[in-house]
Amino acid sequence: MNSSGDMMAFRLQDSSFHYEIRLEGNAVNNVQSFQGCLVSSNNAHLCLLDTAKNLSYYHWKGVKWQRICTWQQVAPSFQSALDPSGIFHLIIPSPEGNRLFSFPGQEEQEADLHFLEPDSLLLQLYAVDQDNLLLLRKEITESACCITYYNYNSPSHTWSEKIPVANLPLDCQDLQFFFSQGMVHMTYFTPDRNKKLLNLLSINAGSGDIVEHCLGKLSSSVLPPVMSTLDDDIIILVLEPNNLIYWRSRDQGQNWTTKGELPCPWPLELVPVVNPQKEITDYIALEGFYGLELGRPGLLTTGKLLSLSPYGLWL
Repeated sequence: MNSSGDMMAFRLQDSSFHYEIRLEGNAVNNVQSFQGCLVSSNNAHLCLLDTAKNLSYYHWKGVKWQRICTWQQVAPSFQSALDPSGIFHLIIPSPEGNRLFSFPGQEEQEADLHFLEPDSLLLQLYAVDQDNLLLLRKEITESACCITYYNYNSPSHTWSEKIPVANLPLDCQDLQFFFSQGMVHMTYFTPDRNKKLLNLLSINAGSGDIVEHCLGKLSSSVLPPVMSTLDDDIIILVLEPNNLIYWRSRDQGQNWTTKGELPCPWPLELVPVVNPQKEITDYIALEGFYGLELGRPGLLTTGKLLSLSPYGLWL
């Protein structure tokens, strides 16, 4: 990304929302990864990690982008989260140590993460509410993929002890995380001969309770699941060749009482749409469907997506 004027442009075209970001006076080349948080057209956060391991944090306040800070020798597993009060939190892992930076304004607040090894693989950071963060971490041992998490309380600046979640088999695939109403939902596949088993693990960030489900066998060519909401319920969507399979939970993932299958002859790719706190919404972004005149990617509600069956079926 090269600087070519300072702007943040938005436009709505059909069912698609497009935005373009340019950074004035700051040439950013060889971007390795980025994380962004779009609060509104006047407020956005952007973190860019380049191939030289420099991480730059920018804040958009409706007029121009301002580079707040740059850190060196940052690992690719850096994580960010915006809490409901508008404070932007950023965890920076580096060989010198791991630090948490919180930006209530232009000046950061810093906290040490002494309990994390420098090479820790951080998976996700969620703002459970304005006072509490949840950090998910992965450790690989000789026999398992160990998922753990930590809670952070902002007013007291204290971290909890490491809390174990699950020991996953080393051959687990497509590990993903979704956040909704204080619950972290983790999905992954495990191989079963010529099939794949879809597994779901849900963590209550408040109580620490963990619920596990095996949702069943799917074809070996199944795509990674996507989670969204519909009428305050949680929906899991999975695409197999020629089929869209869904599960519905009416109690935030405690039980999955509804399973259905809809014909889907179109080659689709689904992506969840999340709010500034990374919570899933009732919108799904999709690409690859040429039967609709949508911009790319298209943006549909979950109910609308499930009504696109050739037979007009609804959930």
